[in-house]
Amino acid sequence: MRILRPAASAVAALALLALTACGAGGLPTPQPSGPSTVAPSPADPATPSATPTQQQDVDDEADIRAAGVVVTSESVAVYAADGLQLFGTLYAGEVEPMIEVLTELLGDPVITTTEAEGTGCDADQTMYDYSGLLVRSPGFIGTVGPWEIVVTAAATSSGVPISTVGGQQVGASRAAFEAAVGDEVLVGDYPPSAWLGFDILNPEVSEFDWVGTLARFDSGTLVSFNTPYLLYADC
Repeated sequence: MRILRPAASAVAALALLALTACGAGGLPTPQPSGPSTVAPSPADPATPSATPTQQQDVDDEADIRAAGVVVTSESVAVYAADGLQLFGTLYAGEVEPMIEVLTELLGDPVITTTEAEGTGCDADQTMYDYSGLLVRSPGFIGTVGPWEIVVTAAATSSGVPISTVGGQQVGASRAAFEAAVGDEVLVGDYPPSAWLGFDILNPEVSEFDWVGTLARFDSGTLVSFNTPYLLYADC
């Protein structure tokens, strides 16, 4: 079968692309470093390695297909059913080469554009919606990087599961989420909604400079998360 590989030109435009064999036994699950404390501890997300990307034929009979997407504050990665990492990138570089590879793995996105409203909190944007996983370029004010990922479902419309640290998915209860993640911090509480920051990349700095992932809970259920995000951004 043929493992899907991005072209070399796409690699040059991305900060990091990785294709590493993680071994059989299911998808890797980024794990938090420890229980929740007053000063959050960094999580241990699955970070793509700096292995150069090359085209490789494993077997010519069938294509390896995406079986899971893992979205963390540091990277987004796509895996095959046996745990082989098909694609991974940090939130850097131009969005188009990354979209090209995601489309090969997840199918065609619905592409929409919007104009800034002049509030100072948004910009002209292009959105690539894979149904449950949306890429927004550029992200909203507060996004750290040239684009962001927004997750609104536990799986894409084609059935590819989407998870984050601790294996958490949209639909998880807040109690289960907090037990699995371990470094969450309450950012906003406006019942029935609450916003929690987690997977914090720089816990050593002032909390107002924390960068991580922002999760929204409605009535105690995880309904979405977006990343990478300045957790205490004004907008």
